[in-house]
Amino acid sequence: MGQASVPPERLLKTSLLIALYSVRSERAFCEKLEYNLPYLWFLDMDLLKRSFDTTVVTKNRPRLLAHDADWVLFDEVVWTADKEVLLSDEHSAWTSL
Repeated sequence: MGQASVPPERLLKTSLLIALYSVRSERAFCEKLEYNLPYLWFLDMDLLKRSFDTTVVTKNRPRLLAHDADWVLFDEVVWTADKEVLLSDEHSAWTSL
């Protein structure tokens, strides 16, 4: 019996959490997922069920990338931010350091 499938949007959210919180590896993320309630909430996962295995993330990430799902999500976020006038043409202060 194999692992249950994980919806693509949950895998995208997982990648987002790993990037935003600088989690060092997918294995470390899956370990944190066992007890990190905000992660479980963001991923819309049941608190009482076992979270998914590291291999689910590792094996499915290339499939998402092959279909450019990450770029579609990024483009949608940028488009929405632009529509809400949340973007700026000004350069960051970090660039002047």
